[in-house]
Amino acid sequence: MLFAIPRYRLLDKASKIIFLLLALAFVTECSAAIVAQHLHNNMSVYNISNLGQVFLISLYFNYCIYDFKKYNVGILIGILSIVAGLVNMWLLQPIDTYNTYYFLYQTIIVLGMGMYLYRQFLLQKTYFRIGRSPHFWFVLVLFFFYVFNFFTMSLYDYDTRHLKEYKKFVDYSIVLLSAITNLAFTAVFYFYPRLTLRQNG
Repeated sequence: MLFAIPRYRLLDKASKIIFLLLALAFVTECSAAIVAQHLHNNMSVYNISNLGQVFLISLYFNYCIYDFKKYNVGILIGILSIVAGLVNMWLLQPIDTYNTYYFLYQTIIVLGMGMYLYRQFLLQKTYFRIGRSPHFWFVLVLFFFYVFNFFTMSLYDYDTRHLKEYKKFVDYSIVLLSAITNLAFTAVFYFYPRLTLRQNG
């Protein structure tokens, strides 16, 4: 995120949304650490943050995908996703537990919107330059995070209840996943000027 700050003015609208997403993730982690010390359960922080994250990701795709931008599909998906998350916390899974249903929903829509964006890349005449677009890499990082995080967090409740000796392993895996994701986003922002220059060149 630090590399994105001096480059903020160079970023297009969609990339600025990714920057806001990283800022939200940073605030979430800080808040979760504080809440965990006082309440010994910080799942409510993550569940509330997920609502904002899914809206920002939908907004990101709204600026990237031509069809979405034309009809504001991403904004609509973001609003409906917030409503779905609130309903899930109200009727299905309490706010202080890991909302597996909602995170599965998030994973599916992120993968779906990401694949739609990749389809847009492939239909363009300059599809052979797809690797030079920062958005190709942003979406790839999102794919990595959501797929592996869903797999890891799906094991969390089971390990906590039945295999307590493996709980630390899952905790370390989550920390490692977050670190790799942040490093990957940092790398894209670091090379952002070169990527956009080559894309437009």
